[in-house]
Amino acid sequence: QKFLIKTIEELSGASIDHYAEVNLLGFHDITTAVGGVDVCLLDDVDDSSYSGAVFKAGPQTISGADALAFVRQRHGLPRGDLDRVVRQQVFMSGLAGKMLSTGTLSNPSKLGDLMQALEKSVVLDQGWDVVDFAQQMSGIAGGDIDFQTIPIELVGESGAEDVEANPREVKQFVDNLLMPPAERAAKEQEAKAAEEQRSGTTVSVFNASGKTGLAADVLSSLSQEGFSQGGSSNADSMPTSLVYHAPGDEAAAQQVAESLGGLPLKESSNLGAGAVEVYLGADYAGPGTQNFAGRKQIRLDGGRQARPLPAQQNPNGPDGPINAGGVPCVN
Repeated sequence: QKFLIKTIEELSGASIDHYAEVNLLGFHDITTAVGGVDVCLLDDVDDSSYSGAVFKAGPQTISGADALAFVRQRHGLPRGDLDRVVRQQVFMSGLAGKMLSTGTLSNPSKLGDLMQALEKSVVLDQGWDVVDFAQQMSGIAGGDIDFQTIPIELVGESGAEDVEANPREVKQFVDNLLMPPAERAAKEQEAKAAEEQRSGTTVSVFNASGKTGLAADVLSSLSQEGFSQGGSSNADSMPTSLVYHAPGDEAAAQQVAESLGGLPLKESSNLGAGAVEVYLGADYAGPGTQNFAGRKQIRLDGGRQARPLPAQQNPNGPDGPINAGGVPCVN
């Protein structure tokens, strides 16, 4: 437990105030104590040979052995363990929503049954008064509880990937979550404006470094960042890389430059609005080069390519954080 807490704190940059460990028996006993948990599936599932999960598509209430099977299944799911993580998040959100909406935490009899189930299946750190915590939770609405997934990357061939996390991205993700609401809203608006600016910027890349294929690789990298693709070709040799932009387009060009590791900018009256040209000189060491250690060029185990995924890992289910105020349908 201590090693796990230390690892999470080092990865996230956040301090862990309390620790709770729920064993698989807990999913059985706790759901029985609260009268079941509401979940929803996108498709029928039949994993009777492994987890025992056999469910029809659509909304349903599960408890006991069915709840245990629901959170255990990974075979037969499109993304295996990643879909199981989402399953467990929607289950926990449904459990929280059920306890808050039915008054379980403020009803002495219901709370007593829940506490008995918790004592058998949940390990808490010393000093955590769970009864006092439950009373504090009783005044919280389900919509105020979110379940988030840190940014990850799948590394390797499709279907046999390893999961990797970039510590810098994880820390930034956690910092954003812990921001005051007003500051977070302002930052989200800023990020949205930057995304729109990228999509409205057409980037062409010219290879002046002498390294074969570099322009195409860099253009592909910029496309993944959300910039519109222009062209790519070779150019006369240059010692220094440059990013050219039209008058008034310095902010858009700055985004391009930062995506490539921080290149110098230069204004050009020959370019039209929204057009940026990148010249890769002999000094270039950003995305597309073997010595670049950034997110899109992580290579492990014989050169396997890293494929980034968004923070919420469920393209066929909820698009954002899973919230205890609703019941999203998932794989």
